[in-house]
Amino acid sequence: MRDSHYPQSGEPIVFFDFETTGLCSKKDRIIEVAAVKYIPGAQSHPHMTQLIEFDWHHR
Repeated sequence: MRDSHYPQSGEPIVFFDFETTGLCSKKDRIIEVAAVKYIPGAQSHPHMTQLIEFDWHHR
């Protein structure tokens, strides 16, 4: 990541990514959540990913 794309306050920023089964909030579900904590100047960044329990028979 290039530091010039992010605020220069020096504060960490957390990016979230949600994977869903579709785009309709009434019938589709979130099936995975991921997050990356961007720390300006750091060589690596803490991250996590979590699969969400999904009842395939619910539909």
